[in-house]
Amino acid sequence: MVATIAAGLGHRTVTGQWQLFKGSRLSSSINYIEKLVSDGREGFWLLGFITELAHRDSSGEWQIVDTFNGRYTQNANIFDITSNGQDGLWAGADIGLAYQDAAGHWQIFNESNSGLPKSTISSVILDAEGGQWIGTVNGQIVHHDKTGQWQIFDKNNSSLPANTNINSLLMDNKNGLWIGTSNGLVYLDTDGQWQVFNTSNSSMPDNWIRYLLNDNQGGLWIGTNKGGLVHRHIDGQWQVFNKSNSGLSDNFITILLISVPIFSPTQELIAP
Repeated sequence: MVATIAAGLGHRTVTGQWQLFKGSRLSSSINYIEKLVSDGREGFWLLGFITELAHRDSSGEWQIVDTFNGRYTQNANIFDITSNGQDGLWAGADIGLAYQDAAGHWQIFNESNSGLPKSTISSVILDAEGGQWIGTVNGQIVHHDKTGQWQIFDKNNSSLPANTNINSLLMDNKNGLWIGTSNGLVYLDTDGQWQVFNTSNSSMPDNWIRYLLNDNQGGLWIGTNKGGLVHRHIDGQWQVFNKSNSGLSDNFITILLISVPIFSPTQELIAP
């Protein structure tokens, strides 16, 4: 699948045929695509621009999500989605944290019925034990574990920087948590120890972190707002790629994806 900014969704089959899903073919006007998430059953969830959420199952049927328990998604701004791989979906929004189970029932967690603070949910990711890490636009990190317990971290009880947004969350292969904020990069290990990386104490070129991605070798790729692309190697070494020293066309990085080779049915290499 290939997501675009304004031209819809492209699909390349194993036979090399291309399909374009746009406008009415999506049964909606979802053309600006922000995130694609596998549902673990050969289908996927699609997050459009802020208010648009859709699911395509393995048979090719589309379902547009119009409401969270009676509240229309058009009235709720959605900022992130993640799947548990078993037809369940978590969505971070300005109305709280929404969860849809495999039967299609939605549950909304907010400050009135859970341990969440009163804030917009900007990021959500699952940990290896069945819990969720949740980021807010007010710079808080919330952990909701598999037993239902909630724990809030902020500038007062952690090393999270003040005056920040949580823009991206990422679990590493040690079940540690990387946190991309608008005021630096933060790491929380499984022993509860915090580390902060910023322009003052590291080779980070920019404190505004937009996107995080594992490099599949124990290192980390970091997309920044104005400083280009940063690679933190497994040994702690930093490497910065920008317009001046690489083929990047812009230092503003929005989304990162590890590329894999694309082969034809005859195993002829089509794209690196």
